[in-house]
Amino acid sequence: APASVAAERSPFLDRQRESARLARLVQGQLVRQLGMRYNSVRDLGAKEGPFFVIGENAAPSILVEAAFLTHREEGLRMRSEVYREQLAEGVARGIVAFLDGQRRSGSL
Repeated sequence: APASVAAERSPFLDRQRESARLARLVQGQLVRQLGMRYNSVRDLGAKEGPFFVIGENAAPSILVEAAFLTHREEGLRMRSEVYREQLAEGVARGIVAFLDGQRRSGSL
């Protein structure tokens, strides 16, 4: 019985690990992409938690919070198309890096 319980939980644990890796890659790319243009960008790290909106997905999932709108400088940046494009570029680069890793490991 214990082996079957471990087997049942394995896909969830794999998704959790994959989600954490995806989050780290996207976070790193966001910081790199935005840091090239904006000096005040800080890496606050990728956080883990039981986020309701991504909790029961069958695939690796992340929630990207790209700015604090209540922060004056970040709120103003979000009005800029260039800033939003840099955000999108960072997220896309992180996803591509994740998929490349999945292909190399044979997971994709």
